[in-house]
Amino acid sequence: MNLREMNYVVAIYEEQSISKAAERLYISQPSLSKFLINLERELNAQLFDRTTNPLTPTEYGRAYIETARSMLNLNSDMLRRMEDIRNSETGLLRIGMSVVRSAYYIPMVLPEFHRRFPGIQISLEEESATVLEQHLLQGRLDVAITSGIVMDPQINCEVIRRERIYFAVPRGYVKGADDSCKFGDVAPLIPWKQTRFVLLHKQQRVRQIADQVFADYGLEPQVIMETKITDTALKLCAKGMCCAFVSEVTKEDPFYRDMEADYYELDERYSLPVIAACRRGAYIPQSVRYFLQILNEGDGRA
Repeated sequence: MNLREMNYVVAIYEEQSISKAAERLYISQPSLSKFLINLERELNAQLFDRTTNPLTPTEYGRAYIETARSMLNLNSDMLRRMEDIRNSETGLLRIGMSVVRSAYYIPMVLPEFHRRFPGIQISLEEESATVLEQHLLQGRLDVAITSGIVMDPQINCEVIRRERIYFAVPRGYVKGADDSCKFGDVAPLIPWKQTRFVLLHKQQRVRQIADQVFADYGLEPQVIMETKITDTALKLCAKGMCCAFVSEVTKEDPFYRDMEADYYELDERYSLPVIAACRRGAYIPQSVRYFLQILNEGDGRA
């Protein structure tokens, strides 16, 4: 076995199709099919069940793929170490985060990062947390930035900053409050029984924090709608229809700064942890460590 062969088998497994794997590997489908047949003959073991669609690995296949992935990751880590030693001023940094977070954090981090590493190219993957986790395990990313702990034991997670959470209300809704007030200051001034809410869905982290606030303050919110999109809740808030909870990622976005809404920051205990997730045991290049350092120290309000 060699690294090329292992990469071929892993690609077939990840794509669940010989034709899709061939397209990804830039080789012909007949060539890849012939390779797989020859490899299985050499190993005297069938690696994939051809009767299923999509392709699924056999017990032999699962053993091969697990070992192949480990060896490919070790090879990738070795190359990254050599690259780091040889010249830390060039290379590729592969980062993953959600679309919303990339719009907030990349402009915060990239100017300073490029002053230190002007020759480093950034490969940014904007996907859901589930996809980012898969790509970390596949060695396609150096680091993923998420808002939740990844439970897979093969992934190491570290809290690198905390996102502030804000209570958003229509402009002037809280009488006698100013920009310096926080949620704890204005809570006694809010007519809770008449206050309506548009909240995110229950599986979303900001909604879970909102529910904790309601429980801690003994409130039964009048929820007129749920949405997956913070933008929807905030625009309805600005039109005077409701109140909402938003993270600093939304609140500090220039697109929303001129909206007719007031924001009151919640206590630190309600903040949202931002996680840097890396494959456990993987080598972390200097460029990745510096990127995370800026992210840890950066302030979106600057």
